[in-house]
Amino acid sequence: MKSRKLSQTYVVISLLCFILLWIILTDAWNTSAYLFPRNLSLGADIYAVISRAIWVVPAIILIALFSSSLTVAPKKLLKNLPRSELFYIVICLSAVYCGVSMFITHGGFWINAKESVVWLLVKMLTVGIVEETIFRGWGYNALFALTSSKKAIVISTGLFVILHWPAYFIGLILTGSFSWSGILSQSGAAIIWGIIGCNLLKKDQSIWSPILAHSFYDFIIIMFVG
Repeated sequence: MKSRKLSQTYVVISLLCFILLWIILTDAWNTSAYLFPRNLSLGADIYAVISRAIWVVPAIILIALFSSSLTVAPKKLLKNLPRSELFYIVICLSAVYCGVSMFITHGGFWINAKESVVWLLVKMLTVGIVEETIFRGWGYNALFALTSSKKAIVISTGLFVILHWPAYFIGLILTGSFSWSGILSQSGAAIIWGIIGCNLLKKDQSIWSPILAHSFYDFIIIMFVG
């Protein structure tokens, strides 16, 4: 496939389009309730996987179209595995943070009995694969080829933060309530993981490094903190 020329404006607009597409696809609209029978308790989870699978397709196409213009070529993104000290430091710090949070929240060892380990793993891997592919595998990877790493991190992470806002405004539209604490905590987490994800991709030249770190953190936080 013939690769095409890339511009910073194009990348930013594409990421904004991903945010707009997510506003349409997000289950914050309670879409799953209309698509799946009310007695199907896994309806929302199934929709979460399906909607993200649809959402990531344009990013995969963009990565293929602009393959020679990216900092890390698609073959390297997929072939290289996590190998840097940074990756293992992030994994260890995530485990420590989860453990401390669990003891603060629950006073000791606790496991989320409401979650199926296998299904939660599938969901969190889906989230990790999709978000990291769009904002790091495509967004940061493309921007870094056009500008400095720091600027690429700031732009891609800033847009990644904005991605987490629509659900709160949709909630305001549907219920009339707005969670300031929720949006602030989500924004803070998105900033941290945006920076981490970009640096992991840069260090390991691999999309699997940010995917696995992101998925691991989400999984243990939900399973052991709730």
